[in-house]
Amino acid sequence: MKLIDFFGQECPHCKRMMPQIDRLSEEKDIAIEKIEVWHDDENAKKMAEYRSEILEACGGAYGVPALVEPSSREVLCGEADYHRLHEWFDSIGKE
Repeated sequence: MKLIDFFGQECPHCKRMMPQIDRLSEEKDIAIEKIEVWHDDENAKKMAEYRSEILEACGGAYGVPALVEPSSREVLCGEADYHRLHEWFDSIGKE
């Protein structure tokens, strides 16, 4: 399985999430593509491909961090602790 982590370089929430995301990647043996969107227009366009899913999952907000599972297009938005991140990952495709 692959996940996409859309983040902003200076985003404090993203910085706090990075170690949690790295831990999940190691424990679940999943590939996580990290895409910085604040300073790269092409990357921002990649994030926009999931705009409707991000808006829906985030209660109308569009920002980072946003973690996306591309095949199901499921999204975890905003800062989450490891427990929440793990729960979200385990629920992908089961809802």
